[in-house]
Amino acid sequence: MRAWSARAGHAARTVAGIGALLLAAAGAPAPADEPVLLRHSFAEGRARYLTVKTSVDKATVVSFFPDPFGSRDEREWWVAATAGAAAADGYAPLTWSIERLQARHRDQMGREQKPAITFDSLRPAAEPRTASLAAWAPRSLTLHLDPAGRLRELANPPDSRPALPAPGSGLTAGTMEPPTIDEMTRVVAELYGSYIPDRPVSPGDAWTSARRIHRAPYGTLSSDVRYQLRGVENRGERRIAKISFHGEQTLTPDPVATRPGGDRREHRLRKGAYDGEVEFDVSAGRMVAFRSRDEINVELIMSGEVKDSARASPAPTTATATASAPATQPTTQPAGHTLSFSFQLSETRELSATASDTAPVKPIVVNAAPAATQPKPPVTAAPPITHPVQPSRPTTRPGATAPPPPPS
Repeated sequence: MRAWSARAGHAARTVAGIGALLLAAAGAPAPADEPVLLRHSFAEGRARYLTVKTSVDKATVVSFFPDPFGSRDEREWWVAATAGAAAADGYAPLTWSIERLQARHRDQMGREQKPAITFDSLRPAAEPRTASLAAWAPRSLTLHLDPAGRLRELANPPDSRPALPAPGSGLTAGTMEPPTIDEMTRVVAELYGSYIPDRPVSPGDAWTSARRIHRAPYGTLSSDVRYQLRGVENRGERRIAKISFHGEQTLTPDPVATRPGGDRREHRLRKGAYDGEVEFDVSAGRMVAFRSRDEINVELIMSGEVKDSARASPAPTTATATASAPATQPTTQPAGHTLSFSFQLSETRELSATASDTAPVKPIVVNAAPAATQPKPPVTAAPPITHPVQPSRPTTRPGATAPPPPPS
């Protein structure tokens, strides 16, 4: 009986081993709890198409005014990312060809919502408030990345468009601010490298990464972002790692600004959080989808000394003057008091991206003028509208005046 059991066990193990080999040969999915190494794979000459969306919501609430003031900026980028040959150190040039940019800006002045300003690089309108965005599409940026998504350099090739306009340089209210190279660098860092661990990870594993960003005019935001591999999902032949992250932010304010006249401004962080999620194709070594939300709430305290008009202090009367407190002449004492009030400033930045091997469909949805590639159909004159003349019976009565004939 024992010999039969041993032979049966050996046969079962043999069958199981043969089955495992057959499954491996057939490309069976790996176990969901198997450790994975998240690394980018840049195939030379192969293009990946990204749709990147950003939005910035700003709101200001004054302590003595109930309705907020604010704005919302939205941008949507169509990017073709093509990798070049990797260098000996592993870094590969990745060319971001920005093929299209759409943008939208809206101001909120208390209860009044201003009309939106829109921009589309495929058919830019002669709008001075959007002229600063025209240099961004079409445009190429070169990123030097390693498999871990670390960004060594972001540069413009020699044949790119002229230098970008500097933000805040005399732009009037309601004008769309152009993105800066620093902003684009942060976007690239988030999409490629912020979530990549330095070791293989299994579902449930967590790792941290320090994040420091200077956000004018508040100061430097710092957080230790905690990333966690939620699981690995099999989608056909692909293995998709799902990562979530969260971090509480702290603020190191810039030096307190003292304005002419002694006024002081100070920023205090009331709330700050950074969170989101990533989908990463482990098999192909590339990001599939990304989403992040960066939210801060800051209190701006403004204070200053207000000088009152000088006032005279009367001298003691003879009846109240004593030897220890002799009568004195009236003196003029400058008087003043400190006045302070606060603003509540909130800012929410959202970033999302999807990547695909196929170019996205580009519907034209912004502005009223047609694009050059989609001309209006020729307008033909409508045929004249005619009414058939029906014979009519005379309607005049005896002795009545006949009506005048109809105009020709």
